[in-house]
Amino acid sequence: MIPWEIHRNGVFPIDISGLDFPVRPFCLIICTWLFLFAGCAPDPVETDLLVPVKFAAVPAGLTRTQFYTRHIEVRVKGRPGKIRQVEALDLTYLVDLYADLTSDPVDVTAFIPPAFYAIPVIKKRLPLPPGVDIIHVKPAYIKVELDRKETRRLPVKVMITGEPAVGYEVAHIKSEPATMALTGPASLFDKITEIQTKPVDITGADADLKKTGSLDIDALAGADVNSLVTVMVAIQEKIVTHTYGGIPVGIRNGPDTVQVTPPEMQIMLRGAANVFKDKDNAGYFEVFIDLKDLPPGVYVRPAVINVPVGVMLVSAKPENFTVTIK
Repeated sequence: MIPWEIHRNGVFPIDISGLDFPVRPFCLIICTWLFLFAGCAPDPVETDLLVPVKFAAVPAGLTRTQFYTRHIEVRVKGRPGKIRQVEALDLTYLVDLYADLTSDPVDVTAFIPPAFYAIPVIKKRLPLPPGVDIIHVKPAYIKVELDRKETRRLPVKVMITGEPAVGYEVAHIKSEPATMALTGPASLFDKITEIQTKPVDITGADADLKKTGSLDIDALAGADVNSLVTVMVAIQEKIVTHTYGGIPVGIRNGPDTVQVTPPEMQIMLRGAANVFKDKDNAGYFEVFIDLKDLPPGVYVRPAVINVPVGVMLVSAKPENFTVTIK
């Protein structure tokens, strides 16, 4: 086989008699490589990339509200190996507000007023390797709302969930600190007057609680604030009142032939709820009239009412009884 050289006026044989290396094996290697790698190269593929959006150089005195584009979807095309390289990259799309919203990108003193902006996506800001092409980007515009930055001190409100143990209740709740400085967009302070914590669980508590609580950052629309507080929940026994009626009035230190009018009374007691678990149990107290050293006759006497420690007598009806000793 004689190699041929292509000229403008035709094809002519090339004289290789003076070459020192074997031409036929060399040509065979080249042809084999072209067949295996060039002729069998994989077709390009397409894939979607979710690229986070970051903002640089927010103008002084301004801040982002919660209304802004957080990701863009980029569809790219390239050989499978190139696509794998791209997927391994930590891609971000950087929005430079001074470059995108002013005529002089290096003038950080340029005035940018509070407003809602739609900034076109610039494809060349995506650092893709050679051989990877961008087909399209969604959305085509980055939306961001800029508002005046303000700092205010607001009270912290502790939110709770669950119920204390039976017979107990929440006496009071407080946080440390009681107020916190909150920095955020001015529009945020038109909506909130306090900073709430995430719910603190007090289920089954029968003693005071002290916990570390987290602020509900999601409700603060991205405002800048320390996210942790100390929560203190005071738990006390629940105090209730209970009325007992139809209580027989007993006699002490008197004969069996004694008549008490009326023979029953009604009392109201106040104390811890757990004391009155069995509301119909009158064994918690005793009611009687002491007739010691009284001769036969008719007397007006009050009843003696003994109640357990920690229980207070609120009222008793009637206050006095007619006692007839025969």
